[in-house]
Amino acid sequence: MPCTKEAQLRHVGYGRFYMLVNRILMALTTEQLLKELHELKHDADLEKWLASTSSSVVTLHAYLDFLLKKSGFKRAQVCRDAHVDATFGYQIFQGTRGASRNTLLRLALALHITLYETNVMLRLGGCNALYCKEKFDAIVIFGLDHQRSVPDVNDMLYDHNLPLLEA
Repeated sequence: MPCTKEAQLRHVGYGRFYMLVNRILMALTTEQLLKELHELKHDADLEKWLASTSSSVVTLHAYLDFLLKKSGFKRAQVCRDAHVDATFGYQIFQGTRGASRNTLLRLALALHITLYETNVMLRLGGCNALYCKEKFDAIVIFGLDHQRSVPDVNDMLYDHNLPLLEA
């Protein structure tokens, strides 16, 4: 069995998809993309650039599926741990429904993913990334770092008179 996490994921058969996710995780910023676009000289260069950037777009539901496979958890268990209705959770994972920021945060806690992975997921879901200067976000970050459950994080939020993650 391959020893590194990347090798393990490739061994399992993620191949091209893993590479696309890796591109997102390498934080290819808007500024970098704009710089590449400004450096193009010819129409043919634009066509190549458009093809390469459009193929690197990963959807929220594809990223959630990637995280689910990476974690080894079952979708039903993640939905239960995230306090998300099974039908609604299934629709989020299939990409037929969107999710609020709080729902995505509950899924992140249930998946036991990193802050970085959580922020990628939030961005793909059209939500703001976690910001440590915000008290609410700082508590969620603490929960992610210490693999706390949704009820544990809600208790911490409640103790600080902040809105809960529950809908």
